[in-house]
Amino acid sequence: MLDATVGSHPRDRFALPATGDRYAEAATTEGDLTGIRVAANFDLGQGLIDPQTRRVTRCSSSQP
Repeated sequence: MLDATVGSHPRDRFALPATGDRYAEAATTEGDLTGIRVAANFDLGQGLIDPQTRRVTRCSSSQP
């Protein structure tokens, strides 16, 4: 899905050009993610998020 949506678009001033990276390959590459921190924003200021979606996302992103 990410490979299909990557790249610039004339109506999106924030879109960056495609780099040629394959997201599916990056997601399945082995590696150690210890110490990696990820930021999450549930709505990006764009609207309401379903409460269950927000809850599941928050639970899956919290540390055990």
